[in-house]
Amino acid sequence: MSSIPTQDNTLKSHFLNPSGTADLRAKERVGSIDEGALWEDFKRGSEMALSQIYSLYSKDIYNYGCQFTKNHELVRDSIQDLFIELIKSRASLGSTTSVKFYLYKSLRRKLVRALKKQSKLFVTDDIQEQGSFAVSISPELLLLKTQLDENQRMLLEKSINALTVSQREAILLYFYEGLSYAEISDLMEIGKVKSARALLYRAISAMTEFLTPYKSDLLPLLLFYLGLFKG
Repeated sequence: MSSIPTQDNTLKSHFLNPSGTADLRAKERVGSIDEGALWEDFKRGSEMALSQIYSLYSKDIYNYGCQFTKNHELVRDSIQDLFIELIKSRASLGSTTSVKFYLYKSLRRKLVRALKKQSKLFVTDDIQEQGSFAVSISPELLLLKTQLDENQRMLLEKSINALTVSQREAILLYFYEGLSYAEISDLMEIGKVKSARALLYRAISAMTEFLTPYKSDLLPLLLFYLGLFKG
C-alpha cells in the first residue's frame, strides 16, 4: 500500500470501498511487527509508517467504533479526524508499545465526546445503553479454530448479547481483540486491573449459565473460553 494522502476524501474512501483481502493480509502481519518501532518511525515523519498503521488498524478501529453508534458516518468522520490530528501532532506524541490500543483509546474518547455533544447528556460507558455493542459473531471476528454451525453461532451471539453492555465490550476486547486486563481497564476507564478481571469473570459466568442448557452442542466452546480466561 502506498503512502496515505491526508486529504479528507481519500481517508473516507477507505471505509466506503474496503478491501477484504487487504484487511486479511493486514491482520496476518500485525503479530510480526514491532509496534513500538513502527510508532516511533511514524512520529519521526515516516509516510511509510503512517501508511502501514492505517492499513493495519483502520478497519479494526472502524468496526470497534461502530459498536458505539449506528451513525457510521460519525465513526468514519471521527477516524478521519483522529488520523489528521495524529499527523499534525506526531512530533509531540508519546510513546506506545501497542498502536492498536492507542488508536482504540483515542477513538473511544473522541466518539464519547461527539455523542455527548449530540445528546447533551452525561456520557460514560452507559452511552452503550442506547443499543450499541450488539455483538455479531462472524468468521473474521472469531479467534476459534473450532468450526461453529449456524445454530451454535446464534447461541453464542445470544449469550454475549444477554450480558450487560460493559460486559459485552470487555468480552469483545479480551477474546476477539486480544487486549490485556490492564489495557481493558485503561480503555474502559474502570479503575484497577482487578476490576477488568472481575468484569470478565462475571461475563464468563453469565455466558456459562446461559449456555448450560446447550452444553452438549457448545461444551467445546465453553471449555475454550474458560481455558483462555485467566482469572
